[in-house]
Amino acid sequence: MAEQAKSKSKLGTAKAAVIALCGALFVSILSGLGLLEKLEFFTSDLRYVTRPAIETDTSIYTIDIDDPSIEQIGRWPWTWDRHAAILDMLRLYGARQAAFVEPYFNEPGPITVQRDQARQIALSVTQMARGSGEVDYRQELSGLIPDYNDRFIDAVGKFPRTFIGTHFAIPEGAAVEDPKKIRAQAESNKRNFSRDKNEAHASLDTFSVAWRDPGSLLLATDIVPITAALSRNIAGAGFSRIVQDIDGKVRRTPLLVWYDGRAHPSIGLSMAAAYFGCALQDLKIEPGKYIEIPGKDRTVRVPIDEKGYMLVNWAGEYQKTFNHTLYNVIALHYMHRTAKAFIRQYRPDLDNPNEVFQKLGEFMMRQQMLPAEDVQWIATQIYYVWIMDFFMERGAAYDIFLRSTGLEDDPSFLFYWNQISVNRRVEEVMRSNQTPDYSAVLFSLSIPDTDIYRDGFDHTAFFYRNGRINEVRPLFFLEPSVIAISGGEIRFSPLDLHDKSVFVGLTATGLNAQNPTPYQRRYQMFGLIPNVYNTIATGQFLRAQAPWMRYVYILFYALAITWIVLHFRPLGGLAVVLLTSGLHFACAWAAFVGVGVIMPVVPPVLTVIVCYVAANLYRYVEEQRERQKVRGLFGAMVSPQVLKMMEDNPDKFALGGEKYEATMFSSDVSGFTTISEGVTAQELADILNIYLTPMSNIIMNFDGFVDKYEGDAIKADYGVPLADPNHAWKGCFAALLQQEDLSVVQRLLLLKYGVKITARMGVNTGIVAAGNKGSEKKRQYTVMGEAVTIAEELEPINKLYESWIAIGALTYEKSADYVDVRLLDRAAMG
Repeated sequence: MAEQAKSKSKLGTAKAAVIALCGALFVSILSGLGLLEKLEFFTSDLRYVTRPAIETDTSIYTIDIDDPSIEQIGRWPWTWDRHAAILDMLRLYGARQAAFVEPYFNEPGPITVQRDQARQIALSVTQMARGSGEVDYRQELSGLIPDYNDRFIDAVGKFPRTFIGTHFAIPEGAAVEDPKKIRAQAESNKRNFSRDKNEAHASLDTFSVAWRDPGSLLLATDIVPITAALSRNIAGAGFSRIVQDIDGKVRRTPLLVWYDGRAHPSIGLSMAAAYFGCALQDLKIEPGKYIEIPGKDRTVRVPIDEKGYMLVNWAGEYQKTFNHTLYNVIALHYMHRTAKAFIRQYRPDLDNPNEVFQKLGEFMMRQQMLPAEDVQWIATQIYYVWIMDFFMERGAAYDIFLRSTGLEDDPSFLFYWNQISVNRRVEEVMRSNQTPDYSAVLFSLSIPDTDIYRDGFDHTAFFYRNGRINEVRPLFFLEPSVIAISGGEIRFSPLDLHDKSVFVGLTATGLNAQNPTPYQRRYQMFGLIPNVYNTIATGQFLRAQAPWMRYVYILFYALAITWIVLHFRPLGGLAVVLLTSGLHFACAWAAFVGVGVIMPVVPPVLTVIVCYVAANLYRYVEEQRERQKVRGLFGAMVSPQVLKMMEDNPDKFALGGEKYEATMFSSDVSGFTTISEGVTAQELADILNIYLTPMSNIIMNFDGFVDKYEGDAIKADYGVPLADPNHAWKGCFAALLQQEDLSVVQRLLLLKYGVKITARMGVNTGIVAAGNKGSEKKRQYTVMGEAVTIAEELEPINKLYESWIAIGALTYEKSADYVDVRLLDRAAMG
């Protein structure tokens, strides 16, 4: 018996393994063909949007060139001096570094002149034509033509911590599959470089890493370098490339591209290396593993794949992450400072103030950086501040200023006067080596305690500490600008730029790329580089698990789920799938949030579902097969209700036996031998069928089991194969009903065949061994034991006492409340 159970266990384990392996193979094929990739990306996005907000580097600032900025300054591309204004502001306020993300500075900007400059050039040319040929007007003419490129190069020289975007021609599609063709195309393109492009290309060597063998890195066929004049002044250069996954979303970006024997970094990597104080030549590149940045304070390893791609740890929606300001806001503050610088060359007591005001307005209009109304507003403000500052230097009071200028008192004039007074007092306090206190300064000037002068106070203290106080006189500053972003408002002061890493790029409609990310359907791709920089600077890297781990999960879940379903039926059902899938996703979410590891979700979960369905399908087929066996064994022996219960529990009918308390029934037709001698064989068969059929039906109606027929004898059991606590009285009732129905059968047989039959019956209760006997191919369910023998011996006892039903003592005890009996005798059985 033990060997039989062991063999069956091995067979069940083997079947479970086969089902599991088939399910695992099916899911592995789907995964290997990439058919699950989109679903996997969907689960990855769920992990992004449901996790807590990640840490962001507070030093990151963006200057967005948006639609209002384009409308204000003019159509794109702009002349380079527009960008010089940004660098002047960053230098003035001590920004950490700046990046112009757009690959825009690859060739000098166009030389343009404004209308009044054109008139001056025409006049000079006319004078040259009329005058002596000995006069050289080239210098005079060149002075009338502004060089916007030199203006930007000069600004870069003053703020050398500038990074500028470059561009590479990188093949896509099928061309990527043939590195030899890409390199050959690159060599061919390089032979056609102009002298200027060769010089510009060579100047970028400082901003790349010598790398002879590209391996599996991204390859470029051409480069569009920034000009050599710029390369000599900037801190670094780098490219930016948008890479979309199969579902169109951007989740990764290359950090390196190989061209002409060198590995060129992305602008985000270049800036991050500078942030850690690492020269690009010191980078350690291990494709498929990491890029090591040995910094001054710590070493950072940026995980990359074989192509040099990094997973971008997106911080959130564009407008809701990092600090943002707009170019036209920068232009406003820049022109305010520029207006002050322009007017400082004049003095109200030496120059005609009205003429100075006119010149100031003309100067500001020529810059073409602000609308006319803003120019008028700033010019008027700076003009009065200039005059006020002159009076303050001479110790004049506010009322003296009003009387001397003939102006009427106005809240705006008082505001200008008070702010200058506060800022000059701050300077005085700091000159005496004291730390100014805002409330104390206001109190000393009898100005009401309020925060409206706070930004000017902070500006003055900042510029004095940095030794640049004279660059911002008169000491009057614009109030912080209020910028509407994403339904909210932010306040921007140029002081916010201090010690910031600033990224400049396009967000204007039609000039920028917008692609979906895990957080946003239309994300400003200008924000890609700040996110790359933030990922590296904060060390919050994402890593995808090795591809082989996916198949480990598939195999593990296939074996586990199949074994559970086949061996633990109570644990089967949808709960197993939901619990296992939920647990795996929870682990994947925790790994993503905790250590930045991206675990596969769809293949393992699909494996759970597939193997659950396959195991249950197999189990269903096996159960149906067992049901058929049970139906074949017992279909004509038990009632439909009992048969249904037996079909639901086919395991009870394996080869072997179980102990039951049951009631056995044995009946025999009296004088059957005599009857059989007087009829034909066919008539005998008919007689038996007419007798056995109703008798068997009565037995089954009382949930009995017809064990076997032995000629005219019926052997039946109650309480097996399924336990029934009422087996004793049911056996008795069935016997009584058989005797009652037998009277009807007797009349039928007497009329038709001329025979009269009677039947004696024995009923006994006891412990028996019940089970299938035989072999795997041929078996029979029966009962064995002393109680069975007693039931068979009780049947002939009826002849001695002229009775028809005899029951055992235990049967009487179990059914005494249901039947009336009389004591026949006491008999020794066995």
